[in-house]
Amino acid sequence: MSRDGLIDKVDNAKLQQLQAEIEALKLKLEKGKKPSTTSSNSSQLPSRDQKVNRPQELMRHRHGLPVGHVKYERKLVAQPDHIMEVSTQVCEYYQAGLRNESRQLVDVNQIV
Repeated sequence: MSRDGLIDKVDNAKLQQLQAEIEALKLKLEKGKKPSTTSSNSSQLPSRDQKVNRPQELMRHRHGLPVGHVKYERKLVAQPDHIMEVSTQVCEYYQAGLRNESRQLVDVNQIV
């Protein structure tokens, strides 16, 4: 037999051996698999079971205001009793001083 013929014979034998090992490991893996635990086959609570997808019309009602609802806010009083200006002295993120920076109105809040 030539050298190439022997190499092919050894490679084929090794390949068949590895394929047999793979099949044996697959069977072992299949035996070791357990079904997923549910409340019917274990002591798991029914609330922990995986829920099936429900049709859209059976979904629960969405809480809160309806979509497209116009927001209602009280109007600000023209002549408030007391005005309090609040400004930040230090940047919360960088901890840098803001005393010399230009101011910009961000929010107006009225407490009645």
